[in-house]
Amino acid sequence: CQRRVKKKDQQLDEMQLELHQIEVSVVNTVKSGFAELHAEIEETIGDQNTMLLPYRDLPGYVFRCFFQDGEPIDVLLPLDNNVVKTRDFLNGLSEFRRLIQDKKFLLMTIRALEQQKSFDIIQRSQFAQLLMILLCQNLEYATDVLRLLISDQIEMLNTRGEAHLFMRKNQSVVDKMASCWLSLCLRDHLENSPGCALYMLMKATKSQLEKGPVDVITGEAKYSLSERTILRSLVEDPKEIIAIVESEDGGRFTVKLLDCDTISQAKEKIMDVLYRSVKVSDRHGIATVDLEYKVQPKDSITLRDDDKSSLVDGSWKRINTLKHYKIPAIGAVFRLIPRTERPSNGHVFDHLGTLMVDHDGSGTLRHQKAAAKFSSDGHHLWHMSKQVDPTLGSSPFAGRKLMTEIFFPQMMYTKSVLQKFVDDFVDCVFTTSNPLSSIGSVSAVYANVNSNPVPIPLKHLFDLLDQEGMESGITANNLTHIWKCNTYVLRFWVNILKNPEFLFDISKSHTMDACLS
Repeated sequence: CQRRVKKKDQQLDEMQLELHQIEVSVVNTVKSGFAELHAEIEETIGDQNTMLLPYRDLPGYVFRCFFQDGEPIDVLLPLDNNVVKTRDFLNGLSEFRRLIQDKKFLLMTIRALEQQKSFDIIQRSQFAQLLMILLCQNLEYATDVLRLLISDQIEMLNTRGEAHLFMRKNQSVVDKMASCWLSLCLRDHLENSPGCALYMLMKATKSQLEKGPVDVITGEAKYSLSERTILRSLVEDPKEIIAIVESEDGGRFTVKLLDCDTISQAKEKIMDVLYRSVKVSDRHGIATVDLEYKVQPKDSITLRDDDKSSLVDGSWKRINTLKHYKIPAIGAVFRLIPRTERPSNGHVFDHLGTLMVDHDGSGTLRHQKAAAKFSSDGHHLWHMSKQVDPTLGSSPFAGRKLMTEIFFPQMMYTKSVLQKFVDDFVDCVFTTSNPLSSIGSVSAVYANVNSNPVPIPLKHLFDLLDQEGMESGITANNLTHIWKCNTYVLRFWVNILKNPEFLFDISKSHTMDACLS
């Protein structure tokens, strides 16, 4: 009996030792991953002391924050060539601008519109957006109007017993005006520590995604943070390619690629290195350049996503990868050259995984939704794995993916690697500290401020909410806190975090969008 007890104790000790070793191994792996990721970010952006963050100009930022669906409203479109119509329109706009400077008229108009049941949410949103566009030249007047409207809104909700819903649903004209007002007033604040921390978080997430395979068709990635975009197919581990890229001025740069990268994915990584200090809108489009691979000093080939060498298997066609072209792991020399002809079969894939089709033969590539997944010759396209298509009549087990739960440890690893960047971002947003000042060499570029003061417009708004809470006789201590969270976090920061392209001139893939969401 004592032998059995002793044997069980030994087994328990061995299990505990093994668990401890596994825990230490996981911790070391996460630390190594973070250190490697941080080193890559410093290598990418830390050596350029004069580099500035790619902020959009104020009109571009305002347009994207106000009109998030990207659809221009009729009154914002360029005027036509009809002189009389243009003159009448401008005269009417001038009269309306003069009219809304009457505070009593403006308040009565907004209150009357809020009571109209036929005035739907979309119309309320558009009215608030256009109104704030007109009022943005006189923010002091707009702030005074908004203060009175917020007071009315809180009083109305408090009467209904729904005071906690203030700024939560964003369905009223007042809610939308407050969101637009915050976007305008906090624009300068975003160029301090919070904007820097957001950019660092975004760059870290993008770098981590690119460490593993990303399916250009589905947007699924091995190191995704989202269940919707985790790569659930069993694929072969990619091999790293250390490539040399020649720039236009004869310089040479080292770029890390994966052999599973499509040609367009490789071009994006190369352009991120070559044009690291250039805004995306000022770069060459990926569809306007070709990737040239130097086989010999005087012999080169042009790589394409789709050409005559593409692998065809029945009705399926695989997008070309670097492995398809047998690119060596070390020493491959590439060069970006202007595209002088239409892509093979009339299409190419850009960095968003979107099929771009030359519809009219003019050489202008237009986006087509990736859901199509068809080549111009009718083949079903695939990259990392074939997608099940019920119209093919194939086996129900073909292309079956594993359960998402299996990949939770992998997602937890990715989250652990990025946790420091998330913590720095949260500290910059919700505290007055500046964690970026201790980052190291990156601080010379991104943490150029020693403090992170509370923006004056935000303090003004919070003081107003505290005052309204006291005047309304609200005794719940956490109610004003809920108002502040709904206003600052839900209606401002959640929007900016999910859509960093509003603030920065960058490209955002479907995978990145899922991770930030």
